[in-house]
Amino acid sequence: MDSMAVQILQLIVSNTSISLQQLEGETNASRGQVEYRIKKINEFLRIQGNKIIQKKGQFFSTDLDSQNLTLLLEELSPLFYLTDKERQHFILVMLLFNDTGSLTVLSEKLAVSKNTILADNKKLIQQLKKQQVDLVYSRKTGYYLKGEELVIRKIGIKAIKEIINDEQEAAHFATVFVKDLQRIKELQTQLELLETHLNLTFTEAKLVDLSFVLYMCTKRIECGNRLQVDALKHVIPMVDDAFYKEVSSTLNYFFKGFDDQQEVQFVSLQILSTSLILNRTQQKDRRLLLAIKQTIQRFEILGITTIDEKEELADALYQHIIPASYRIKFGVPDNNPNAEKIIEEYQHVHQLLKEAIKPIETVLKVTFPQDELTYVTVLFLSFLKNELVKKDRKRAVVVCLQGISISRLLLESLKELFPDIDFVRYMSLREFYEMDDRYIDFVFSTVHLDTEKKVFFIQHFLNEQEKSLLSQEVEQELGNVSKQRFAAIETEKILEIIDQYASITEKQLLEKKLGSYFNSLKCNQTNTLPRNTGDHQLLRLLPIEHIQIYQETLTFPQAIEVAAKPLVEGRFVETSYAKKIINNYDPAYPYFVIAPETAIPHAGPDDGVNKLGMSLLLLKKPVYFSNELPVRLIFMIAPKDKNSHINAVSSLYNFVNDKQHLKRLLSGNYERELKEYLEKHLGCN
Repeated sequence: MDSMAVQILQLIVSNTSISLQQLEGETNASRGQVEYRIKKINEFLRIQGNKIIQKKGQFFSTDLDSQNLTLLLEELSPLFYLTDKERQHFILVMLLFNDTGSLTVLSEKLAVSKNTILADNKKLIQQLKKQQVDLVYSRKTGYYLKGEELVIRKIGIKAIKEIINDEQEAAHFATVFVKDLQRIKELQTQLELLETHLNLTFTEAKLVDLSFVLYMCTKRIECGNRLQVDALKHVIPMVDDAFYKEVSSTLNYFFKGFDDQQEVQFVSLQILSTSLILNRTQQKDRRLLLAIKQTIQRFEILGITTIDEKEELADALYQHIIPASYRIKFGVPDNNPNAEKIIEEYQHVHQLLKEAIKPIETVLKVTFPQDELTYVTVLFLSFLKNELVKKDRKRAVVVCLQGISISRLLLESLKELFPDIDFVRYMSLREFYEMDDRYIDFVFSTVHLDTEKKVFFIQHFLNEQEKSLLSQEVEQELGNVSKQRFAAIETEKILEIIDQYASITEKQLLEKKLGSYFNSLKCNQTNTLPRNTGDHQLLRLLPIEHIQIYQETLTFPQAIEVAAKPLVEGRFVETSYAKKIINNYDPAYPYFVIAPETAIPHAGPDDGVNKLGMSLLLLKKPVYFSNELPVRLIFMIAPKDKNSHINAVSSLYNFVNDKQHLKRLLSGNYERELKEYLEKHLGCN
């Protein structure tokens, strides 16, 4: 069995009944991969004299309990269920740590046959060749890596991070590299001393990464594998000599002959690219700070929203982006294990940030890859979350080993999920053990803690199912408050949908009746409404009654008044809303224009907006939003708050920036024609 098979078996044992679809989701595997491994598990269970996994319809179950499963797995060597990929990772790291490795040593270390090692090495050879590195065999020394040392180390850094960030693979690592772990631990202790000297605090997870990466460097240097002269000239960080001297003196014990300036710079680069909890240094790059502020402003304009804590967000971005820029320039960006989940859950905010972040990319001369950009996405999301303040609440802290972006989003997500709990702050593991916990009631933690406080164990990124399960667990601790909160959330969703299509004469009475209905449901039933995607929301906001086509020539004020007409008639906005747009608009800064011949004029939630709405006006003769910007498509948005419209606006931005879609909308002749085109291409017909 490999590690995925073990994971599947553990999932089936820990659940009374689990579906094939759930197993696919939990393991991130295909149906075929899951079914193949269940077949292998049953073969293994038969050999061991245990009852096999049973399948009823699409659900799997077993009579094996968790205690017997633990005993069964303890009898096996952890290496018995390494996947091919894990073995190849370990072979690579063994060669990085020891420079060479014979076929016999590799086979014994990994508890597999020599033929298995040969097969793994064939795959490794193919992978390494793509990066201009060869896996060479010599009868005298065995296998070794041949190529540019900088490239070899980058490959090593990526492999080490993937091992450490996988819980099962990290556990196996301890078995294979038991002799190296003590030295790595000593290096980590010295890095903690370096934190004090440099006025920095690394995240726990990244401190572990850094310890392993620097240990690899010590082993490479000991074996005589030095960097070429000027190997780092394209990424040398612009820091003062005092930084290099501090790194050199603090870590000199581990890096024998640490007098090579190239090696000092390489180690310094790894330190500078490590995510921080806190950077206490005062000096900041003014150009980068300006670019960060421009990025925040661009995001507000594109998303038609307002971020109140701009200075705090700018500080958090600066602290995150500095190490991120070094990682990107060096060519080893962070692999965010939650990237796909984040993009799926918040794809529209992510799309806006791709555009908004360009000032930062211009200053740093980098392009943010997707995994790195997701960290920035969650940082923005954490500042968009609404915070409710209530008195006499239970107090809690959040313990997270990741950096600012993940930690803050987790904190804000929990605040939103549990408004009846006063979440004091997020903190690192070290900070938790140093704090006085007498004044907190609960701890939400991504790691197990040694504390007498009530601890809710959570993932770094919570999907809808995990939120529901966590809500039930917290509800049992708090009482019935969660049910009331769920009822309020679902009532608000229903009222928002009804508002789009009908007038409500007795809104308070309807709200009360809906609240009573949702209160009668079980907690885990109340979160079943379909997710509100941007495309769906955009279509809901543009009913046929809100779409107009005008043949006449209009001035800017006239065009705004006409575009606002359906919103005024539907009581989405007051008549003053259009006047506010006209009076506030400055043609010198035409930020309403979001694509060729397309604009999205708007004012703020407090400027006469009654409820969220949108209208579409197609002009056959253009109106000029500035001297050089003719506009024929006007999408007017009436935002009721900072956040509820962002998905729709992001979908609109992507849609009109597609040349084919834009051309088709501009050539429309009938309102129904425009509506049907939107329905067809937004996938909601």
